[in-house]
Amino acid sequence: GLGSNTVVLGNDSIVTTALKGNVGIGTTSPSYLLHVSRSTDGDVAGFTDSNGTCTINPTSTALICSSDRSLKKDIVSLSPAQSLDLITSLDPVSFRWKKESESDPSHIGLIAQDVQDVLPSLVSTGPDGKLAVNYLGLVPYAVSAIQGQQEEIDSLSFRLDTLDLSTGKTATTLGGLQSSVDAQLTLVGDSLATLAKKDTDLDKRITTLETGAFSADLVSGHETRIARLESDMAALRDENLALMDFYRTFDLGDVLAKDAQGNVLLEGRLGIGIRDEDPVTDLDVNGTMKLTKNISEPYRCDADHDSAIALTSLYTTCICRADVGWVSGGDGETACVWKRSGKSGTTADVSTQVPLSSDVSDESLDFGSE
Repeated sequence: GLGSNTVVLGNDSIVTTALKGNVGIGTTSPSYLLHVSRSTDGDVAGFTDSNGTCTINPTSTALICSSDRSLKKDIVSLSPAQSLDLITSLDPVSFRWKKESESDPSHIGLIAQDVQDVLPSLVSTGPDGKLAVNYLGLVPYAVSAIQGQQEEIDSLSFRLDTLDLSTGKTATTLGGLQSSVDAQLTLVGDSLATLAKKDTDLDKRITTLETGAFSADLVSGHETRIARLESDMAALRDENLALMDFYRTFDLGDVLAKDAQGNVLLEGRLGIGIRDEDPVTDLDVNGTMKLTKNISEPYRCDADHDSAIALTSLYTTCICRADVGWVSGGDGETACVWKRSGKSGTTADVSTQVPLSSDVSDESLDFGSE
């Protein structure tokens, strides 16, 4: 039977046992309706049903409940994407209980009817017919949603780390370079905007966790991750700021044009140095310039192509004089011969030293095609 140190209140035939005043367990001076006390650290209360036990530990500020795998069956992992949708569908609110006055501080929580529409398994009905919310039941959904958010953040960070801003591989003309740069800037801007939005959304999730009576350790850990993410984003913005400012101001519209035949021309003056850091003319070449041989006129010599330079298959440099035609660059008078008489011309890329005459107009430098 029960020992002399055991007190039993009620029995199976008694439906209700009522106690008045404060009840103390482990204390002779209870301060609460139910005051449980122990002289050492540890659990002070336990609640058990057919599935498990929950204990309360003031030292660790924890409500600890059974969760051993051996007690469970039909285990299925939550979908991070679905968990995120469920969490974002909830509406955290501030409120006062109806019996409180306006001078009382407001509380943070959820409305049971709203939660019932999203997660009905976390809402129960009490004996008085009022709905109640299982706040701790939100933790697994919040953890799954944060995992999904982290996967998206990691993916965006990887894309930014590996973003190739070297557009020279695909840009074959100045116009192509401008288009490629614009596309890369758009991608960088979109990625940063998306990452910033994910950061904002994650801040909101953490705020909900902090105000929803969840574990302080869980909230603290995610605050640290958010702070580290914000620091990484700030560093990434600093690294890309100078490059983005340069490309946004790199407008080729003032110097790029096309003639009637579709050839790309440079309008005005554009100082270009090749192996020369300080060009003194519009095109300053320190080395050789490679021209393509032509077995015939690359195009008609007219006002649009005046002063253009082309190379014949006989390695003669010719200059277009709109009033005369293609003439030798040596004397500016002799008509150009593009191939030897009686022999079929051949074409090939040849590197040759081409003197740049001061008589050539600085308005355009046009290379003929075969």
